[in-house]
Amino acid sequence: MYSSLPGGDSWRVPAVVFIILFAFALIMWIHTAQSDMARINYCQSQYNTLSSNYTALNHSFENLWSALNSLGQGNLEDVTLEPGYYGYVGVVVPSGFTGIIHITMSSTSPLYLYVFNLNEFIDWVRSVGSPSSYIYYQSGDYIDYTLSEGPGLYFIVVYNPSNGDVTYSLTVTTTYTGG
Repeated sequence: MYSSLPGGDSWRVPAVVFIILFAFALIMWIHTAQSDMARINYCQSQYNTLSSNYTALNHSFENLWSALNSLGQGNLEDVTLEPGYYGYVGVVVPSGFTGIIHITMSSTSPLYLYVFNLNEFIDWVRSVGSPSSYIYYQSGDYIDYTLSEGPGLYFIVVYNPSNGDVTYSLTVTTTYTGG
């Protein structure tokens, strides 16, 4: 049972929590359905709906900040990536916010690191070879980069272009401004 907030808006906190949990579930679903483009297109339409609904809500900042922090963090330690495979971390930047995304990647051999928005990620998954567009790209065995992005769903992708296995670690930390 929820206690009433000033003004009788006890529905707002559960609504914001539901939306944030839905966004997290959406990211996890995309992860399991990489090759199913119909699902990714469905996810994009759901994200657009979610973003519109989120904008319409007046939310409680104290509860929102703790939930946002979990949507913009990712830590992959000592992951082995086979040739031609990729790993990624998803970041959600809700409507009305800017996400300051700090990325650190280290690996035993050079890897490609891309930052894609949702549409660019979908195009890259569909294509064979190099992506036609991206927000950021760097190749190397150590990358430390910070970027600032507006509302959207972003993917930090580590791709192994080599002929051998590569072990890597990736840390993504996002802070939010605005609101």
